[in-house]
Amino acid sequence: MNSNISKTKSVVDEARFVAASNWTGPIDESTADKESTTVTRLWQERLEKTDAERFKKEVGIAGKMNEKIDLVDFKEKVAYELKVSGNNPGHEFYKDLFKVLIYNQNHNQIKLNTLVFITQGKGVDKLEKGLGKASADFVRQFGVNVELARLD
Repeated sequence: MNSNISKTKSVVDEARFVAASNWTGPIDESTADKESTTVTRLWQERLEKTDAERFKKEVGIAGKMNEKIDLVDFKEKVAYELKVSGNNPGHEFYKDLFKVLIYNQNHNQIKLNTLVFITQGKGVDKLEKGLGKASADFVRQFGVNVELARLD
């Protein structure tokens, strides 16, 4: 087992590394969706290969619900969500907040204490104020810290 990735920054750096060579910021939606899916999958696989006991991709939040968290670091109890495009970050961000809260409600042994939402800088800029900031502040009362990380 290799534990050379030990901090949030390293996980975000892996996302940046994969995005740099697989995301062109395409104009058409179909290409953007395909590239985004590729970046997320490659990022998840790189981290799982680093330490398969620590990092798990596509972690289900509860029983029969089909919602999943992109990547969970079970050692640090951190959920990572990656939205490659910085366009319209709110929808995914608010949904991801609830995914972590519902995960914690349905898993007694390991509670997640942090959500790291990774997206382009323009998306982070939107979420650092207004409803995004208020929502991140709100979920802290449930024991979940929220970090916004810039992909670019």
